[in-house]
Amino acid sequence: MQGRGITISVVEDIIKTGRRISSYMNRIRYYSDADKISVITEHDGTVVSVVRGVVK
Repeated sequence: MQGRGITISVVEDIIKTGRRISSYMNRIRYYSDADKISVITEHDGTVVSVVRGVVK
């Protein structure tokens, strides 16, 4: 994440304030329109992936 220029605080903010969208394999996708970043988590909150743009 940080190697891509995405800090932990940005990821935490997206999880708190981003759009929550159901994802595949019972995971949750959060998306920030402002940052154009998607965060995918397990239902227990474990971060699985962080990518720039919209994950489809």
